Amino acid sequence: FGGPVLGSIGAAGVAVGAHMTQSQLLFALADFGFMVNLFNLLPLGSMDGGRIAGALTPWMNVAGLGAGSALALSGAIHNPIFYIILLGGAWDTYQKFFNPGAFPPNYYRITPTQRGLIGAGYLGLIGSLALAMDINERFKKPPEVLIRERDAEK
Repeated sequence: FGGPVLGSIGAAGVAVGAHMTQSQLLFALADFGFMVNLFNLLPLGSMDGGRIAGALTPWMNVAGLGAGSALALSGAIHNPIFYIILLGGAWDTYQKFFNPGAFPPNYYRITPTQRGLIGAGYLGLIGSLALAMDINERFKKPPEVLIRERDAEK
């Protein structure tokens, strides 16, 4: 959780700066920070979301493979690095089901209370990032509007 939480706090700090200064650059940087952290929470392989979701149940990684494959096949993401992440996630998921000895014995051994807290934190962070992106979107301006505002000032 450390990376996504700290990254989200950093992006939120940039968003606060954007709102205080009405800087479109800071709005864009905050949006990028929220998006990167949200992407990192996909339940795939060695990404943070894959580790967190894998602690809840290995079936979350199967769902992550389905979601990642849908993103790749639909053309929503067409980045070769994502394909490598997807392949790594497929291998990691395969290992969890067919070669559980590949992981340290206590790697995913957690109590039901810990599992509930991790699940709530995971879903809460995803929801918070989605909400932050939605709020941020309301204040971003397209280039056409910025050009019109600049020309009006002259």
